[in-house]
Amino acid sequence: MELRPEKFKLIAGDLSLDLVNTASQWQRTDKAYAPAGESIGDIADLISWALKANAIDEKAARVLAAKTANGGTQSLRRARKLRAAIYGLAVAVIDGKHPAADDLRYLDKERLRALERQAFAFAGGKFELKRRPGAEPLDAIIDTIALAAVELLTSDRSKRIRRCGGESCGWLFVDDSRGRNRHWCDMRDCGNLAKVRRFRKKAAKVAS
Repeated sequence: MELRPEKFKLIAGDLSLDLVNTASQWQRTDKAYAPAGESIGDIADLISWALKANAIDEKAARVLAAKTANGGTQSLRRARKLRAAIYGLAVAVIDGKHPAADDLRYLDKERLRALERQAFAFAGGKFELKRRPGAEPLDAIIDTIALAAVELLTSDRSKRIRRCGGESCGWLFVDDSRGRNRHWCDMRDCGNLAKVRRFRKKAAKVAS
């Protein structure tokens, strides 16, 4: 299994929103959001993204890749479903709307599953949360994402969730800029494109 973390870009300032940004062109269906654009096409992509996002280290990524070389379909499905729920909840915050009940229920379901797989322990002279034995290898990634989403959405930072203003972009991020005036996912990408469009529009007006 080939890992390719370089294909992913992290701009959101939050782990759960960086996962959301692995999909694009979201459309609301009867019960959930679904993307037309997909960057996590297989389990290798999910592990690669987790490596890029520092959700796991390189050694763990290699072990996961070896263990799930011919599997991981269920975990991939769960990650995508969780991603859609997080997107729906984040967009509800941005638009000032009441979140969909299905999105709320699904994130809460994953939150509870994550907590059930943790054990409070004392080792090496300190208290810690340890994963219970017997969990699927990819569960740790999905658990981490779910808990990160809950932490974001229940914090004051949720008020700073934004959608990129670039045409056909729509990536989400937390605006931690000093003036709370960030408009773009990345100034070098959508920001520069917007500048070019404004320049060309202004030049066209002058020429006419």
